[in-house]
Amino acid sequence: MQALSILEGEQLVKAVAGAIGGGVPFIVGASADDAETCCSFAKLAGKVKAAAYLVAEPNARYGRTEEPLSFFRSIVVASSAPIIIQDLQWNGPGLDLDSIRRLPDELPTLAGLKIETVPAGAKYTRVRETFGPDLPSTALSWFMPRLFTMLGTIRAAMEITKSGTKWSLYGLRI
Repeated sequence: MQALSILEGEQLVKAVAGAIGGGVPFIVGASADDAETCCSFAKLAGKVKAAAYLVAEPNARYGRTEEPLSFFRSIVVASSAPIIIQDLQWNGPGLDLDSIRRLPDELPTLAGLKIETVPAGAKYTRVRETFGPDLPSTALSWFMPRLFTMLGTIRAAMEITKSGTKWSLYGLRI
């Protein structure tokens, strides 16, 4: 969503929700550099009855002394929709295992964790070995899942275009 303005992002989410009419579960990307924008998309996810919304901790927050889960706690209060935490830090380890361990207790609407750190495979293995089935759905997302997500996004955008809306693939960050 970062390639779109907030208004364009909201319009796109509403157009996708309208086009699929509840027939296909979808996840709203709600990541932003500020909690206010994340909260706005979290609320929208609830309004359009999305399966969940996805939020990553902003890269600027990594390495600070602030408690890592405070950002996510400030967002879940905005919506009763399920949240998926995107553990994404470009060229870094992302959330530490202690923070991940605390996610279910501190985020009552937690639906899952999407690991996209480098290297993702090793971290995914550590998380699954550490938590087993006690952690909500955990996904390793890098090559194949990213490809399927991208293809699904392209297909949805094409269907919206065919239905007469003015959206195209230009400007979409997929």
